[in-house]
Amino acid sequence: MAHNPYWEGKVDKPVKLGSWNKLRQIIHENDVAGAVRHLADAVRRRLDPEWRRRMRGYAAKDRVDIDFDRRYGVHTWGDIRLDHLGIAQQDLERGNGLYRPIDEKLFWEAMSLLKIDPSEFNFVDYGSGKGKVLVMASRLPFRNVVGIEFSTVLHEAAVANLRDFHSTDKRCGEISAVCGDAIEYSPPGGPLVCFFFNPFSPEVWVEVLEKLRSSWQAEPRPLYVVYTNLRKVEELGTVLSDCDFLEPYALSQRVLVYRAREMGVPLAEDRS
Repeated sequence: MAHNPYWEGKVDKPVKLGSWNKLRQIIHENDVAGAVRHLADAVRRRLDPEWRRRMRGYAAKDRVDIDFDRRYGVHTWGDIRLDHLGIAQQDLERGNGLYRPIDEKLFWEAMSLLKIDPSEFNFVDYGSGKGKVLVMASRLPFRNVVGIEFSTVLHEAAVANLRDFHSTDKRCGEISAVCGDAIEYSPPGGPLVCFFFNPFSPEVWVEVLEKLRSSWQAEPRPLYVVYTNLRKVEELGTVLSDCDFLEPYALSQRVLVYRAREMGVPLAEDRS
């Protein structure tokens, strides 16, 4: 396998602390009374059947994510709090606070709702993290696959992963990662699929969609906005429905697809 700093331990990655180290960290971050309350809350959570069900779900997802990394020779697994990545406080409030990789099933569910010929489209992943979506999208014949990521640390991980990943299934044109602010990013011309795995605060969404509107008005073309969420798409609120240059296209519990209006194509039915 080619050099990858995540495999070699040269870049911070999620670490599971032992019980003693966890206790020391809790005491360090709280006074004694606060630490006692924290531990009492932890005990109550562990006795809650719903909490235990969620933890089993997270453990199952971890196993699937680790298997993905092994198959493709990359490192995308693990949750990381964004405040551990050197991001300024005012910028933390613009994201959802956590890096978490999408699972393969959700990505392919989203792609199945797009009744398009990928070879006619460019693909952009907004908030591309360590590049997992880019790796999966490369298996479709998109013209080009691009990821835009604000965090320098996550971007560097994506660059390493794109360099290292191996697959006989790669079918796209160029695949690349860009480090920058999604608000300032100018999407490529031509038909476009814009992919979002729950990356932004509503305020950032508004500005990103305005950028997409400007691009589309300058060059009217097929444009799809694909929003995904590990839980349910209702968490997004009305950001997309309030955007008057978009119209609903497809919906499932965890995927919401809008497209630019006036494309001359009949609306898709709910494919959930």
